[in-house]
Amino acid sequence: MEFIPEDIIEEIIQQYDDIVLFENDLLNLKNENPIITDFISEERLDLLQKDELAYLEFITLVIYSSTKKCIRNVPKIKGHLLEDAEEKNYDLWENEGKKALKRAFDVFFEGYPQEDLLAFLEDSLQQDEENPVTGVGAELIAVTAKSIIDVLHDCN
Repeated sequence: MEFIPEDIIEEIIQQYDDIVLFENDLLNLKNENPIITDFISEERLDLLQKDELAYLEFITLVIYSSTKKCIRNVPKIKGHLLEDAEEKNYDLWENEGKKALKRAFDVFFEGYPQEDLLAFLEDSLQQDEENPVTGVGAELIAVTAKSIIDVLHDCN
C-alpha cells in the first residue's frame, strides 16, 4: 500500500473540526466497510467507556479517511482479517505493553511500513488532561486501531 504521510493525516484531523463532515464520513465508512465499524462497536469493546469509544471512532475514521485519500479504492475488509491481525497485535502487546505504553509501541514500530499512521495512534493515546483514555482503554484502542491499519495496508 502507498505510504500515508503525516501531512495527509493532519489534513484529515483538521477537516474533522467540522462535525457535519465527520458524521458524513462516518456514515460513508459504515456503508463502505461495515466490518470496520462492527470491529469498533460497543458490544465488542464493552470495557471501553463512552468517551473512549467515541475516541476510537475518531481515530478509526482518521485512519480510514487518510488511507482512502491516498488509495481511493479501499476494498471491503473481511472480518477474519481483522481478527487475525488483532491476535498478532495482542501477542506483541502482551510481551511489552504490560510494561509500558511506549515500549509496546516500540515493538509495533519495528519495520512497520505505515509509521506515520502508527505515530498518530501513539500520539493520540498519550496521557494528558484532554485525553479521555484510561490504561485499559489505551490497550484496547491501540490494538484495535493498529489491527485496522495492518489490514488496510495488507489489502492494498
